[in-house]
Amino acid sequence: MYKKYFRLFFFVIFSGLIVYLYAIEFEQIFSFETLKYWYKDLVALSTEFRLVSPILFIVLYIFLVVFAIPGAVWLTVLGGAVFGTIKGVIYVLIGASIGAILFFLITRFLLSEWLKDRVGSTFQYIELRFKEHAVSYLLFLRLVPLFPFWVVNAIPALLGISLPVYAICTCIGIIPGTIVYASLGGSLGVMLSEGGAFKLDVAFEPLTIFSLIGAFFLLLTPIIASKARKKDS
Repeated sequence: MYKKYFRLFFFVIFSGLIVYLYAIEFEQIFSFETLKYWYKDLVALSTEFRLVSPILFIVLYIFLVVFAIPGAVWLTVLGGAVFGTIKGVIYVLIGASIGAILFFLITRFLLSEWLKDRVGSTFQYIELRFKEHAVSYLLFLRLVPLFPFWVVNAIPALLGISLPVYAICTCIGIIPGTIVYASLGGSLGVMLSEGGAFKLDVAFEPLTIFSLIGAFFLLLTPIIASKARKKDS
């Protein structure tokens, strides 16, 4: 009985925070204009506070993921621009993985039993089919950006996927996209350090070419997946 009321109380608080953050348009903080305006200051701060700045970045990333706030892509780009591609990838992977696991646990705690009670046998059938190929489905959802990040975090929690399987698939599945966007951030960092001017020598650097090609294929994957699904049907 007390667990039920505690779950309801936690759900109201958690939902209220999400609504509030959307109402104040918190996601507007993360944009190219913000990155361009604050870039030099952020680089200076990250250099001065070498130990604290990565921790703050990771905590901010966890915050975005847990509260399903849009802007994680730009925060990944920011990480690559400020910390460099390699460090940016590492920090993003840590923040995104921890945030996704926390969101998974919160969703399971708040909604899993409620959904089972109301959907019944249909839900059990879907849950069973998903569990049979959990690794394949999870990796597909991570590698192919068909759905928002928070949706991919919530579905496995509601379908009873085990935490270890979810955590491993999440850590592996987010690596390609993280590398692409952090690499793009590294290229933008080079340009912003030169005053934001676009130079041809930057455009032909391997890092820039790789990030642009990767971003192009990431944008194409939903279209390719959609056409493949129509062909199969």
